[in-house]
Amino acid sequence: MNKETGYAVITQDVGKILTYAYAVIDTEGNITKNNVKESFVVMDEDLLAHVTAIETYINNKLNPTPAAPTN
Repeated sequence: MNKETGYAVITQDVGKILTYAYAVIDTEGNITKNNVKESFVVMDEDLLAHVTAIETYINNKLNPTPAAPTN
């Protein structure tokens, strides 16, 4: 079984790159490979929409909109 251990989105001139790491675990629970890394350019529009939503969420957390004044 493969178990995802981390991921990141990187913006480059070719677009959004999704890079991820995982461990390979055998049927007895032993880690047979660790920190295997792969990446790809996000081409699927649905996946790109999810990536954009995550980035928007993070940016809104970093730069919150001030609350409207109450009267």
